[in-house]
Formats: sequence, C-alpha cells, structure tokens
Amino acid sequence: MKHLRLFWYKLASGKTSTFIGYLILSILILLSFIYYLLLILRKSFYGLGFIKKKKLSCPVISVGNITVGGTGKTPMVEYLARSLLDKGKKVVVLSRGYGKIDDQKDDEALTDTSIIRLTGSDRAKLGEVACEKHSPDVIILDDGFQHWRLQRDIDIVMIDCLNPFGNKRILPAGILRERLSSLERATAFILTHVDLVSDSQLSEITSYLAKFNKHIIKSKHEPVGFYSNEESLDVQSLKGKRVWGFCGIGNPVSFKLMLKKLGMELAGFSSFPDHYKYREKDINILKKEAVRAGVKYLITTMKDKVKIEYQLLDVKLYALKINLVITEGNDKLENIIPSN
Repeated sequence: MKHLRLFWYKLASGKTSTFIGYLILSILILLSFIYYLLLILRKSFYGLGFIKKKKLSCPVISVGNITVGGTGKTPMVEYLARSLLDKGKKVVVLSRGYGKIDDQKDDEALTDTSIIRLTGSDRAKLGEVACEKHSPDVIILDDGFQHWRLQRDIDIVMIDCLNPFGNKRILPAGILRERLSSLERATAFILTHVDLVSDSQLSEITSYLAKFNKHIIKSKHEPVGFYSNEESLDVQSLKGKRVWGFCGIGNPVSFKLMLKKLGMELAGFSSFPDHYKYREKDINILKKEAVRAGVKYLITTMKDKVKIEYQLLDVKLYALKINLVITEGNDKLENIIPSN
C-alpha cells in the first residue's frame, strides 16, 4: 500500500515517463472528471442555499491549500496563533479529527502548548463548542479551504514552491483538490520554501498567482533544533554527523533538502506517504538500514515523531522542529489579520 501511494503521487505530480504510467493516468483523468462534477454539485448546494453555512460569533481565519499533501499549513497555523496571542487575542484552532470533539493533540499537534486546539469530525459544531466553551477572539480553521459548512472571514492558501500545482489536474489524476480557478476565493497566498527554488521558478509561480489579484506573501521554513524524548539539541549539533532521514509528509523533498542544508551527511533517506501511521515493522527496517550504513542518528519531522511509540536501542531518534518565517509581505499579512 505504501509503494502504491508513492507511485500515485509520482503520477499525480507529473513525474512519470513510462507507458504504464501514462496508461494509468488516462484512467485517472476519467475519474477526475467524475470527481469534478461532484465538486460542482456540492458547491451549487451551498451557492443556492440548499445547505446553510454556519456563521460564528468571532472572526474565522482558514489556513488551507489547493493540493493534497503538506504545504506547511501547521507551521503557518502556529505562526498566526502566536502572532495573535502576542497581540493579546484569545485563539482557538479547529482541526479535522475523527470521533468526538476533544481538547487534545493529534498527529500534527502544535508545539506551542498555550494555544487551545479542538479536534473533531464536525468542524462547524466544533466552532460552536469553541465559542461556548472558550469565548475566543479569533478562530483558526486548520485545513479549511475546501470546508464549506463553516463561514470564514479570511482564506489563506499555502502554495509550496517545490511542487505548487503538480500536473495541474484534480484528484485522482493530479494533486489538486479543486481546479486552479478556485484560487479566486483566497484572501492571500503564502508561498513556502521560497529559499529552495531558483529565482526563475519563483518568478513563474508569482506571475501565475498575480492574475488572481490577491496578496502574495513569501516564507521559508527555519530549523529551530532537534528533539528526542530525553533531550533537545541545538540546530548545529548534528552538523557533519552521518544520519538517516525519513518522513511521511506531502513533500518529503523539502525535508531532505533542509537536512542537507544543515550540513549533515545523509547516508540514506526513506519517504513514506503523507499522514503515514508507522508500524513497529517500519521502525525496525529503518533501524536495520541505519545500523547497516553505520548511522547512529535517525532524523524525522515533529509531525512524524509523535506517531512513533516503538523503542530504538541501537540508534537515537531526533525530530527537527521547524518554524515558519515570513521573508516578504509581512505588512500584507498584518493588514488582513483581525486587530480589534
């Protein structure tokens, strides 16, 4: 299943050149058309008022994307929440979860424990609970660009410069959740990983997005330090060390590039599908590969580490904590964030 999902992502990202790949892609394109019709139907129900949107008693900021996989939503949610907290605002983050509504950390937990986070499958109901229980000044909706039931005041869309739109097809033939024309609904675009692409690539992305006449804000991910269950290390502590990296995020290339930029010797790198739930078997394989390569350190993301509960005896597991840093357009972001 892991290899099948990785094969699909390669197809959907426009990274195939085999006959079999193009054959499968042609079938997926037909399925994409059906999916697109369902999207139109759903949008029409809300547009015509057959399904009512829920309006909350405080401003709602959505942080989402138009593609599947990671674009840096969680670091952006934390950045926004911290910024609002610094202004004296009470913030509640609503995240998609399964089962009952709960105050808990899920597998993409925010590292700042002062931020209130509610998870649940019904985020419209979750918003009502947040207002009744916590009386927030602002609610941040995590992964909310395609969430129609809850009315938003601001829609921030994350765009990963390393793979902004895949092959520009919608699911399942591409990585787009909806057509690119839907970007018209956005209030602002946050470009991530601007430091990992060339000037010409960045210019091509910004030129395309400029036609939507929205705020364009640029950002990068800045490493903060390494964390294990027992200790924390400075971000330069593993420079020159031989390590094995792994992750289960939407764009593993960005994490791999960051490890190299930090000066570590990458003996190997293992990619898993986004939101992957690690089994003991997976960890044992990683450990054996690391030991065979003479590696003493396994490095992963904070998102992945919280899903690993298995003992590692011969190697140490560290998670690299990453913060989002706005490199251009912070004034634009400040102008759209509620201040009253």
